[in-house]
Amino acid sequence: MKIVMAIIKPFKLDEVRDALTKSEQLWVLASPDALKSTWVHTEWGAAWILNKPILPILFRLQPDMLPDRLRMLQVIDYHNYPGELKKLVEGRSLEASRAS
Repeated sequence: MKIVMAIIKPFKLDEVRDALTKSEQLWVLASPDALKSTWVHTEWGAAWILNKPILPILFRLQPDMLPDRLRMLQVIDYHNYPGELKKLVEGRSLEASRAS
């Protein structure tokens, strides 16, 4: 399973587009700063248009603070499951490194 997670670093637009196209789903770390980011909105909006499952992960944010299209999705509150999410992300990273 391919998952796209946005990481703040220099990137090329084609790489972002390619990653979104190839991914099976998009996890959005939804924080107050992320909701102000044009790029975060662009990425989840593209995933929505491509009919990719989107999983908002709330970080210092309440569900009612999400944009309408994200609010109607099932969300995970990071603060309830930090250890489990860390294990899941590490497991996905391990899968990705094995696949390459």
